[in-house]
Amino acid sequence: MKLGKVAIIGALTLGGFTAVEMIKPTTQAAAAYSDPFNDEWGLKSWQHVHHNANYSPDITRVGDLKQGEEFRMSFGLEPGESAVMKIFRIHDLGDAETSLQRYITIQDSGVWTGIAEFKTPITAVYTPDTYVAVMKLTLKNGETTFLHGQPFKITQ
Repeated sequence: MKLGKVAIIGALTLGGFTAVEMIKPTTQAAAAYSDPFNDEWGLKSWQHVHHNANYSPDITRVGDLKQGEEFRMSFGLEPGESAVMKIFRIHDLGDAETSLQRYITIQDSGVWTGIAEFKTPITAVYTPDTYVAVMKLTLKNGETTFLHGQPFKITQ
């Protein structure tokens, strides 16, 4: 009889925790959601990128891509530097206004010393449109700077 009561109490307790979790998800689950139009880097439009990030011909080498190909870019780093890359879709709002939608954050593969390597497959998630790659470079003194290339097209 005692074993039955323990089993019922355990089931009710577990059910209560499950119900609470369904009503109010944990902060970890909420933190996993990231709004692609309000990126933490604060880049809202192509104009904002163009005026607040430095142009880098190394990033421009990406060129136009097709779905099924791979985005691949490498960038030389000084000792103590690190880099992260993001690909943004440029939405044309008309009247020379744009907004950015972050598609992916790419970490340095870490394979090479002194070279940041970024690669990701271009899947059907990337709808045909214009995109821009932006890199956040953290210098050895802790300062950060943003670098961008020319916008590029992704097609089917």
